[in-house]
Amino acid sequence: MVRACHSCQTSKIGRHTKTALNSFDPPDRRFGDIHVDLVGPFPPSEGCTYLFTIIDRFIRWPEAVPIQNAEAPTCARALLRNWIARFGVPDSITSDQGPQFTSSLWRELHNVLGCSPKHTTAYHPQSNGMVERFHRSLKAALKARLLGPGWMDELPIVLLGICSTWKEDLDAAPALLTYGTNLGIPGDFFPSTSAERISPGSIFVRHLQKNFRKLSPFSPVHHGTAKTYLPRDLMSAEQVYVRHDAHRGPLVRPYDGPFKVLCRSNKHFDILRHNKPTQVSIDRLKPAYSADPKFPPTTVQPPAQAPHPHAQAPRVDDNARGGTISDTQSSTRSGRNIKRPIRYRTILSARSF
Repeated sequence: MVRACHSCQTSKIGRHTKTALNSFDPPDRRFGDIHVDLVGPFPPSEGCTYLFTIIDRFIRWPEAVPIQNAEAPTCARALLRNWIARFGVPDSITSDQGPQFTSSLWRELHNVLGCSPKHTTAYHPQSNGMVERFHRSLKAALKARLLGPGWMDELPIVLLGICSTWKEDLDAAPALLTYGTNLGIPGDFFPSTSAERISPGSIFVRHLQKNFRKLSPFSPVHHGTAKTYLPRDLMSAEQVYVRHDAHRGPLVRPYDGPFKVLCRSNKHFDILRHNKPTQVSIDRLKPAYSADPKFPPTTVQPPAQAPHPHAQAPRVDDNARGGTISDTQSSTRSGRNIKRPIRYRTILSARSF
């Protein structure tokens, strides 16, 4: 019965569910599978406050496009003008469940281009970890170079450095896998005498095609060994609680539910939430226990704010009560009601006359 207490299950936090990360299937070609996201808002610089970021899963080539707002039409234009116009239409586009990427415009864009959308589960940025890791490097480099609010002036140099950085898991730089040669960087003014000289014309094209055909995709390397934990009854539970990962007040219960499980997999569950199917990451779930399996789902609201402990209670005028003092109860100057010992009641009554 203690384990089946609904209030305890929604209020108390035990050990969070944490499963091992899965890997994406290796892409078949360059620029075939990309990840997109948004960074911001930043301080306004040349009228832009956000960055629309794109990264290719095969060669790790990144793009960061400054945009004025985070609306769906703006993101769609940034994708068309800065990626598809240069690298072609991808096979799939992976994004989170932000309103820009779940809008009808974004769905129509995929239908017109003929690519398939892939959405990660809510509050689980690890699913889009490749572009999230790019955000970390991008913001760190911008903060290291900035001396004022003009981050637009520093963005081109930062992107040049990221594209030219050697990746240990790829054993190459993204620029080398994209263009077949390393980019010239500041200070690279003198040609190397030991570099391989390639003949111009068709020989260079055949040489470049030969090298590109030798490329094979590299699986991302997971840096770190995070411990995993899966509740024993989670994979067989008929109802689950969902952890509320958004910002919440200090007295709001951290779990919502319980919700009925529709189907399950190793990484996410489909549950019936607000009368519609919702896909939730398994890392946000815990099994629901109840003596009555039909208790309704709830979303608990914070309780009403209690009065301040030092607030003075309203005092009652003795004259309004007939001018007598209670023999058993009185109140202090702070308003707290007290009951005096019997041996003091006679003395207090005598002093009142």
